[in-house]
Amino acid sequence: MSIPAVPHGEPVFEWAKLLGPFLLPGLTTAIVVGGFSLLFNTRLERQKRTYSEDLLRLGTDLNKSLQKELENDRTLRTEALEKQKRAYSEELLRLGTDLNKSLQKELETDRAQRTEALEKQKRVYSEELLRLGVEFNTSIQSRLETERSQRTEALEHLKRDLQDTLAGRSRRAEYLKAQLSALYGPLVFLLELCDIYFQTAYAINETASAISRKGGRQGISAFLNDTEVEAWLASTNRYYRLATESNDDALKFLRANWNWLDEDDRESAVKFVQDVVRTNVEFREVEPRRLSSDFYSPELLGSEALELPAGRRRDFIIQMRNKLYTKQRELSGLTGAPETSQPACPAEE
Repeated sequence: MSIPAVPHGEPVFEWAKLLGPFLLPGLTTAIVVGGFSLLFNTRLERQKRTYSEDLLRLGTDLNKSLQKELENDRTLRTEALEKQKRAYSEELLRLGTDLNKSLQKELETDRAQRTEALEKQKRVYSEELLRLGVEFNTSIQSRLETERSQRTEALEHLKRDLQDTLAGRSRRAEYLKAQLSALYGPLVFLLELCDIYFQTAYAINETASAISRKGGRQGISAFLNDTEVEAWLASTNRYYRLATESNDDALKFLRANWNWLDEDDRESAVKFVQDVVRTNVEFREVEPRRLSSDFYSPELLGSEALELPAGRRRDFIIQMRNKLYTKQRELSGLTGAPETSQPACPAEE
């Protein structure tokens, strides 16, 4: 509590008189209360020390008692556990022994049963394998017999086919020989001979034309006299006559041996025969039968004009020549004779 300040000009004793009645009771009360508080605290401290000592003693006694109880209980528990362990060990040992004996007995029984079952199964498998082996051997034997029979039959067929083939090759070779000697060989010779005559006549005429061009306006007369001109014309006509005679001989061969002609050659052979016959009738026979030149004039008749017969048919000559060489190669292949190289066909003029 703050002491009120003394008013300025007031005496101190006056204020002391005024404050006295208030301060004395408060001080008395504070002293009484402090004394009782001190006494209470002192007694409280003494009780606390007494209670603490009692509690300490009780705690010590309780700890000693609990320690002793725990020691006794641990000993009892240890002994009980040892007894229980021994009992459990003995029981486990007995159970293990009994279990081992039971398992041993069951294993021996099961082993005996398995051995017996395996023996039975082995006997069944052996019998089944034996049966399958017998059936397999029988099947293989039957199949081998069938295949042997089939192979024997196939070999017989192959022998017959080979004999037929050889016989067919032999017949084909004989036919080709007869065909070549009867028709194609002589025919190609006559056609080649005709071609040579025509080529020679053509070469002579080409040479005469060259001489005529060298003579200028006088022509061939500048170099050749009348006798030489007649000799040139006679030689050329002679070659043409020889060519037509060769065609006549070829026609005779075709007439006599037409049955040896291959089917694919007949159309061109007919055209060749037609040209030879027309040449003989329209140009070589007696004069009154010769047709007028107007019959052959495309300028007069257009497409309706007669086509001049060919003195030689280059396409027919080449066709027959190729057919002869083809048949010769085929015959050499059938008979095993070495093939002879044939000259290339000359280009058509």
